[in-house]
Amino acid sequence: MKENHTGKVGDVHAVDNDGHRVTGYRLSGPDARHFHNAFGRLLFKQPPNYESPRDAGRDNVYNVTMTATSGTGSNRESASQDVTVTVTDVDVPGRVASAPTFTAWHGSVLSFEWSPPGTDGGDHILRYDLRYDPPGPGLNNRGSTAERYSTVRHAVPEQDRDRTTFRNSLTRLDPSETYTVWVRAVNSEGAGPWSPPASRPTLATPLAPRPQVEGAGETAVRISWNAPRDQGSAVTQYQVLWGLTSPSTARWRAP
Repeated sequence: MKENHTGKVGDVHAVDNDGHRVTGYRLSGPDARHFHNAFGRLLFKQPPNYESPRDAGRDNVYNVTMTATSGTGSNRESASQDVTVTVTDVDVPGRVASAPTFTAWHGSVLSFEWSPPGTDGGDHILRYDLRYDPPGPGLNNRGSTAERYSTVRHAVPEQDRDRTTFRNSLTRLDPSETYTVWVRAVNSEGAGPWSPPASRPTLATPLAPRPQVEGAGETAVRISWNAPRDQGSAVTQYQVLWGLTSPSTARWRAP
């Protein structure tokens, strides 16, 4: 069994050849105290640590005996089975070899993708850490490494473990700012090395247009404007606000 896990180690299933019902299972042996016995199902009480074994021999080999009992009174019988559980070592994942690849960028959003590391360290990847610089809002103190970066976690559910490409987006970024992004994989043993960095500037927001009133009637106003500088990203929509003003009130509506 891999270290760092508390899932099912195995099941011991007894059958009475005389047809009597199995009434219970009892756990004994030098390492019994490290396990739960759920009616023949063996589970570690705490995740085993390969680097700090807790078995009697301190060699990551846990030895227990499971005894099943069946019948009652004169029909009571028992049988035992020795069980050996070997805990195997898990390393941190390897490095995500390539820098993230940017797939889309806007005034406040950077989208990118990356590939898994060459090795998962012997256990599945639980998540990816996404680190970026400059940091997000409220993290402008660059005095230490932890304060210099913002980090986002990207969980990897079981159904996504075999994917060859992962994607995520950073949002609420500042326009016209160059961001650097790193990725690292994390498994049950810990975090692997950071990937090579990738940098990309966000786009600036377009300049404000200057509307001109061309004509007005009782129920309509005709306006026009020239397209402003888009600052490197095509303008896809205009929002027009209009309303009535007086010395004491102001009402505005957005269509």
